[in-house]
Amino acid sequence: MFIRLSKRDDLSYLAGVERSAAKRFVLYFDNDTSYTDRTLDHKILLKAHRNKSLWIALEQGKPVAFLASTQIDSMLHIQEMSVLFEYQGKGIGTCLINKLIVEAKKRNHLQISLTTDCSIPWNKPFYKRNGFKQTEFNACPPDLRKILLREKGHHHIPDNRVAMIFTIP
Repeated sequence: MFIRLSKRDDLSYLAGVERSAAKRFVLYFDNDTSYTDRTLDHKILLKAHRNKSLWIALEQGKPVAFLASTQIDSMLHIQEMSVLFEYQGKGIGTCLINKLIVEAKKRNHLQISLTTDCSIPWNKPFYKRNGFKQTEFNACPPDLRKILLREKGHHHIPDNRVAMIFTIP
């Protein structure tokens, strides 16, 4: 597996990666296929690509995972990380996070943030194993609070949406 910054041609593959990754949610949520319909807005991917904040994991030259990030407050924020269903559980997500940590250090960021659903049994524990800590709403920087509020407004169980922060060593 090889991780690199995105190329413009990669963008057309990423919705397929995201839909494949969502199959795990479909299985968990009693075959609710609406999860495979939701993908990150192409404009967000394009912006991450232009800002050199979109990493692609390749297997035999084929995109199998990606991590899109942006700068918010004084940190990098993970907007989306997706791994093809058949490649999940092989450490690719951890490799993408490690790549982002290296990049955050180069850019002099002190933290990386994300939001996730804490009720899904693999989400929060995965990020916790990778050094992220759940951060209470009032302790979040302003832009992270805005993201969390927006996501809570669209979530079927708003209290399940949480922010997590990794502090760069």
